Amino acid sequence: MSDYSYSISLRVTHPSIDPDAITQELGIEPSRKWKVGEKRTTPTGTLLEGNRKESYWVAEMHDERRLLSSNVYLEDYLVKLNNYLEGHKGYLKKKRGQARFNF
Repeated sequence: MSDYSYSISLRVTHPSIDPDAITQELGIEPSRKWKVGEKRTTPTGTLLEGNRKESYWVAEMHDERRLLSSNVYLEDYLVKLNNYLEGHKGYLKKKRGQARFNF
């Protein structure tokens, strides 16, 4: 198999959740977040028109920009990530009715 690189992030959108509650529950610092009703801004903080229509939270699931398959196969990394998130299964299950979770 050829070597490849990959990057994994976890994204959560929700109609009303406080993104800080996600951070507290998962113990993962987001790379970007906002709460419903906040003013819209660019990633650099420039103010845009309008307010956020839903809450959003995204975290990069590894420190490196990209992971290399020669160091960690994607399948192995996903097993490790799944095992970590399994510890938060109750919270995620409770929130999934209104939230969208994307990798």
